[in-house]
Amino acid sequence: MKKCEIFFILLSVAALFSCNTNSNKESKSDNTVNSAVPENPVVVQQPAGVPVNISGSIPLDSNIQDSPVLDYSMELEPIVLNNSTATAKAVNALSYAITGTEYGDLGTACDAQVKRLTAKFQELRPDYIDIRENYDDAFWPDNHYYVKGVCEKGYKGYENYILNYDEYEGGAHGYYYTAVHTFDPRDGHEVILDEIMKEGYEEELLHAIAAGILRYCKARDITELDWLQHGTGELFISKNAVLRDSCITFIYNPYEIASYAAGKIEADITYEELKHILK
Repeated sequence: MKKCEIFFILLSVAALFSCNTNSNKESKSDNTVNSAVPENPVVVQQPAGVPVNISGSIPLDSNIQDSPVLDYSMELEPIVLNNSTATAKAVNALSYAITGTEYGDLGTACDAQVKRLTAKFQELRPDYIDIRENYDDAFWPDNHYYVKGVCEKGYKGYENYILNYDEYEGGAHGYYYTAVHTFDPRDGHEVILDEIMKEGYEEELLHAIAAGILRYCKARDITELDWLQHGTGELFISKNAVLRDSCITFIYNPYEIASYAAGKIEADITYEELKHILK
């Protein structure tokens, strides 16, 4: 497939469907760590193997009864690898992905994130007071921040950790996106495609992804999509790749290769399709 054909596929995919598949599964445990103190959250140490569930609301102005709020929820399944060193490395990577800082456990990371969200949201308080005092029809929407982490065993025993975010900070709509982290259970390092693919795999993989996108959009061939005339750019190999047992799922978040209206786009590529480029 020529580069221009790949480009046309992505032009065609834009705004085709509002596709938002949900790979989440519910965390079920009687040992869930709970916390809901929004302004001064208590740090909860998370033993290995225990999920984290933190939720609550942060008022924009606690002196106002009907103050706008920032609702937050963080539900994270635990990740436990083959040894404590590997587990610690994975936990540090996940806490950094969520907060920008490495923490020793996910409970501490979530509490730190609540503090960060609180500080950032309450920076808007002076603007809210100004609007409330100067406009009779003053309106400030509630915001939200949700993240859910799901751990899934996959290819060669790797552990896929899928973080699904949903954020709203005002404006026409919120933004939802997925971030995938895959760990080697032996030492906890993050696995990249270069480790399982032969050198020079990129072009053939792009062709396979393009075909996967057509399948996802229920299109038999490119001619079914040629009535669409707009898109966002060229196809690329997403770093958000879930290395499942039977296939690799490449996830493209809204705006990455298509419009927001097109939603999240996923392409499942079986290992049989990739046999010529797999190590």
